[in-house]
Amino acid sequence: MRIVIVLWMVPLLCQAYTPPAETGAIPALTLAATQPAPDAVLPALQPYQYAQAQNLDADVSSGSWSQDSNGLWHWRLRLSAPGALSLALRLQSLQLPEQAELWFYDTAGRDVQGPFTNADGDSLLTPLVRSDEAVLDASMPAKARDSFALRLTQIFLGIRPLLLDDYAKSAFGTAGACTIDVACSDGDAWRDDIRSVVLITIEGTTLCTGTLMNNTAQDDRALILTAEHCGVDASTVSQTRAYFNVQKSRCAGGSSSGITQNMTGARVLAASTTLSNTDYTLFELSGKPPLTYNVYYAGWDVTGAVPASGVGISHPSGDDKKISTFSSPPSSQNSICIGLLGVGNVCVGITIRAWSVSWSRGATQPGSSGSGLWNPQHRVVATLSGGNDGCSSSDPSRSNGGTAVYQRLDLAWSAASSTGTKLQALLDPLNTGCTGLSGKNYGNASTSGCGSVPGSSGQDSGGGGSSSGGGGGGGGMGLLGLLPLLALGTLRHARRATGSGAP
Repeated sequence: MRIVIVLWMVPLLCQAYTPPAETGAIPALTLAATQPAPDAVLPALQPYQYAQAQNLDADVSSGSWSQDSNGLWHWRLRLSAPGALSLALRLQSLQLPEQAELWFYDTAGRDVQGPFTNADGDSLLTPLVRSDEAVLDASMPAKARDSFALRLTQIFLGIRPLLLDDYAKSAFGTAGACTIDVACSDGDAWRDDIRSVVLITIEGTTLCTGTLMNNTAQDDRALILTAEHCGVDASTVSQTRAYFNVQKSRCAGGSSSGITQNMTGARVLAASTTLSNTDYTLFELSGKPPLTYNVYYAGWDVTGAVPASGVGISHPSGDDKKISTFSSPPSSQNSICIGLLGVGNVCVGITIRAWSVSWSRGATQPGSSGSGLWNPQHRVVATLSGGNDGCSSSDPSRSNGGTAVYQRLDLAWSAASSTGTKLQALLDPLNTGCTGLSGKNYGNASTSGCGSVPGSSGQDSGGGGSSSGGGGGGGGMGLLGLLPLLALGTLRHARRATGSGAP
């Protein structure tokens, strides 16, 4: 399989690109074979990586030129990385003349990424494609050839499979066998909410889940809520990419809807601090999602009312979108350590006040971090920080008995922010005092608007959890309760990798 990047010098921004049928004659830069990572659980504090970075040094002189039947000149360079499960590229010193377009795709035509233009700047970390061979392809009139330039400085080699639409879920092997595709009947009542959930990749190597959030201005601002431990910060946000609508077309099978609907991050607006007992980040994308993405802006509730039931929607292990359901109220915990326990049970990481959720059906996994928890009124009330839940069989109603740990949105609402701007000011920019807001479609205001909605199991002022395990709300996990989990590394950070791809 092969991947291609194409640069166009003609205004084709609204047109799809059809990859060339044959790229075998293009000059190739071949990398050493990539060994897929084993399925073994990673040590604690090590990020869940789907790819590793490798430095490259290639430029225009590394490729070759040819002319197509329309008179346009193409510069191409093929990259081969045998065994890689996905590929992405970092381009520097990129000079795209006005009206130029850049594409990135595999030769089978499955993942056609782009177009990118000079509006994307002089550096670019491309979206990923699911293949082990790639081609950079620049197309332009003859007079523009001398002004075209780029440097290829890194390639990101997939070491764990993700989003492989060739396989049914049961044969995929990344998300657990008990996880449930959102196309299944479990998702029927949550079709709108499902459209707000995005897969997030950070610096081309790690991944999490996020949610597109509504705000009281209802202005379609592209605000993504995720977990702070995912590592989206001021230095990585421009190299963070949100993928929309990555999900199967039918329950437990069918093809994926693709990974070509994606956008980069632009700026971090709010994020938790070490002392705030929270684990959240709100960042903004580079623009409003196109109408063709058919997005939904999720509602939220910050009353602190414990949901009697609801769902979690995420991308476990970077798989297609899954849904989990719970039918009993979460238990409350005051001291959950996201990190490691040091001498004297001191948390090396962050300590949060959270809800622990036991699933009736489905499960979450690494990669689900940052995903939302919805109450029965279809409003996000928390975001996932970690957990020790998983699958014990292929039966969606039989998990391993563990719990998923969610950072409470009501506690993050007015908590200290590392940017100086609180979450409350961003999701309630009109300063209405709203404690709840319903979701909405792009371009439309929420029909129910601002206000809290009854129907939860009661108010939670913080729960009775303790750092020595167990606590209020019924048998949840405290710091010691998470120690076995952390030793296995199931609760892990998704911090950015170094330039070499190592965590």
